Amino acid sequence: MINCLWIGPRDMNWKDSGIPRLTATNFTKTIRLTNKNFTKISQDDALVDCLTSVEDIEIENLELVLDCAKEIKIVGIFDLVPTEDMSETNYDLLYLLNRSNKVIDKVSENSLDCMYQRLNYKSLSIERPNKNTTLWISGCSVSHGTGVSPHEVYGELLSKKLKTQMVNLSECSKSLFWAVDQLLRADIRDGDTVVLGITNLARYEWADNWKLSAMPAVLPDKLEHIDLDYFDSPTNLLKSCHYIVHLINFCNKIGAKVIIANLLDITVTPIFFKDYPGYVDFSDIGIVDSNVKFLDLGTDNKHPGPKQHKHYADKIYQRLGQIG
Repeated sequence: MINCLWIGPRDMNWKDSGIPRLTATNFTKTIRLTNKNFTKISQDDALVDCLTSVEDIEIENLELVLDCAKEIKIVGIFDLVPTEDMSETNYDLLYLLNRSNKVIDKVSENSLDCMYQRLNYKSLSIERPNKNTTLWISGCSVSHGTGVSPHEVYGELLSKKLKTQMVNLSECSKSLFWAVDQLLRADIRDGDTVVLGITNLARYEWADNWKLSAMPAVLPDKLEHIDLDYFDSPTNLLKSCHYIVHLINFCNKIGAKVIIANLLDITVTPIFFKDYPGYVDFSDIGIVDSNVKFLDLGTDNKHPGPKQHKHYADKIYQRLGQIG
């Protein structure tokens, strides 16, 4: 009988995989499951751990193999963006895992079921603290406050001006998609104020261990299957604008004020949103080396400093007064 069944790519280096239960000692006791030895192992009363790939057991036997295992762990097959390794056979595996509730129940913690958990729960860095009117901030490291003290971040300054509590969902290196997604998941209510800090649009999402992550397009090992020209393409730029429109529509429906604060983009948002009442453009200060110029720099000599954050807060507060 099969106790735990690990399913990975055909060329998976299991011995050096770093999986706790596949230590040097246990590895020698683990059997490579194939189409040739499956019948014997499945009929044996002894429980054994097995390693396999979809190619080893073949599609026609896949459902039978999954049904015979007490525990199933998916390793390394769906971790990254689609590649040549993400073959049709792996899609067949995903299909069978989704189709059978009996199989899904066997998929272990930190394996496939984590994907469902991460998609279904809010995954917010901070929840709404109470029912009081709230200022929501979301963006990248600039909105997070990298390079300045917590009391110098524009969100904190704006919160004091508005005399309201603040929830800052921003995180370093995040994309526009991520920032908007955080706000759409948040418990924003009628009367709240939302500020979206527009980051550099050349950022992207990739799947790692069933978690969708975002980062700047500066990591070549993660970009091997993405053409760098894509980030400046009309497709990516237009998609970015659509994310912003989704947020505007969402806030309008629930009665929340929304400010689209362009902190870093020098491409399309100054053109597409210039006539939107809640748009505030900070690229008008100037451009240095193809980046938005700041009034001063923070402690890391890279991100905006206290003067720039005060400028952010003052200008956003002014715009909020204008839109009523």
